[in-house]
Amino acid sequence: MSIGKFVSLIIKKIKVKKVFLNISLLLLAICLGFCHSLSFMELNKPERVLSQGVWHSYITRHFNFYYRPGYRSSVYIDSIAAKQEENYSEVLKLFNLYDYGYKVKYFIFEDFKDYDNITGAGSFSNTYEIGNYGAVYAIDNDSLSNVTGKHEITHFLVDNFFGFGAPGPFKWLTGEGMAVWSDGGWYGEDLFDFAARKLRNDEISSPYFIVTHPEARRIQQNIYPMAGAFTKFMIRNYGLAKFLNLYQKGYTLDSFKAIFGKTFYEQNTIFENFLKRKFDEKSNPLPSSQLRRKR
Repeated sequence: MSIGKFVSLIIKKIKVKKVFLNISLLLLAICLGFCHSLSFMELNKPERVLSQGVWHSYITRHFNFYYRPGYRSSVYIDSIAAKQEENYSEVLKLFNLYDYGYKVKYFIFEDFKDYDNITGAGSFSNTYEIGNYGAVYAIDNDSLSNVTGKHEITHFLVDNFFGFGAPGPFKWLTGEGMAVWSDGGWYGEDLFDFAARKLRNDEISSPYFIVTHPEARRIQQNIYPMAGAFTKFMIRNYGLAKFLNLYQKGYTLDSFKAIFGKTFYEQNTIFENFLKRKFDEKSNPLPSSQLRRKR
């Protein structure tokens, strides 16, 4: 074989290998692209999550608990289950609902790293509920408060009984407001007291601002208790049925007036004035003699 033919043969082999290499890289890119294109919902699909690691299950009347063996939650699963069954019953009573036996798929992760390793979805919250799956995902913490809280159970039951809420400006305020209201307070503090203090110190925005500026939800930590305080105020003054009507039919800002007889801005002003009076009364309590006369 001449040197020219030998060199030509080598070049052909190199080209063939290059073609195979390019095809392999293309297939790898497609695979990686597909993996990263999975949505948050797809990454958290219960069947997928259960297939990604070792899980144990604990079944109660209203819950299918899934927890990671060998972690702390496996030691306290009895207590966690008992507390969540208690929460479930309390939410049913609070909303005056009949017990149809809706079951929650309740996933407990040891920490954010464990959650990310299993789902690949990153992490953005200690707990959250995905109504389409009837599932709650909770990150364990030292006090067990994340995995024994009532907040996500409220979301679950509201979703099942009243739907996912109207896709309008009030969806976040009403949905999160009811979940916080069901807790009865904010880390042990009365919702009105907390909101009044934070509003007076300019550390929190009004419900009107929260609704008309959705971007505020990403940067403010205190908007959840404000939503809860507003919900508590509205339910106390107008009743739960009307507030649920806003949750279900609040498609526009004008929907508010159709339900409550006042514009949202007007009601927001009334609520803010109530909080200001609440703060002043707490900061400057009446002497006991005046308090008796006032009563």
